[in-house]
Amino acid sequence: MTESIKNVFQKLIMEEISISEFENWLYKIPENQDETESELYLELISFNFKQSAAKEQLTKELTGKLFSEEEIKSWKLRNIFSKYGWFKERAIQLDFHKNTGSDTYDYAKNILTEFGGLNIGQEKISSDYPPNEICFFRKPKYFNEPKVGEIYYIADTSRSYAIIGVGKEEEYYILVEPIDTLYFCGKGFDNVMGAILFNTNELIKV
Repeated sequence: MTESIKNVFQKLIMEEISISEFENWLYKIPENQDETESELYLELISFNFKQSAAKEQLTKELTGKLFSEEEIKSWKLRNIFSKYGWFKERAIQLDFHKNTGSDTYDYAKNILTEFGGLNIGQEKISSDYPPNEICFFRKPKYFNEPKVGEIYYIADTSRSYAIIGVGKEEEYYILVEPIDTLYFCGKGFDNVMGAILFNTNELIKV
């Protein structure tokens, strides 16, 4: 049951259902199931779904109990991406390029197979959507950076003033082309993309 609640809550975060639809689904869970006696279930049916900002408050209360902050961040990011053409199990044919056979290459290739060709944030849908733009390439672009080794560039940002690359161990970098300066910007796709889109990343000069 916990997994079922988590799956339906993910649909709420992805805006596939409303908070009232989540509430109605919750009340329809058969009473003869043992899980209805659980502390989590009792907490959920006692929640005030009519309060203002109920979705945000419920998310706050369940974080750390039903899911992690990282999972929420991933769901929210993909909800944004879905507005710009991403969908679950999306897979494109990449443009022709050289396969170097490294783990870093495989990681970059997998990212672009799912996200290649998308222009995230190119239109301002609402105040909830990103001020920056990320344009994913249709093939990874290899470069050997003297200080960090191999990097595969996978996207550029607003007006192409900087390009985003991934190196070993899923470490991400931004090359600011006008000043030819490389910055480390964190690890993990969801963390880095969200930070770049919303101007929350802390860049460290390499």
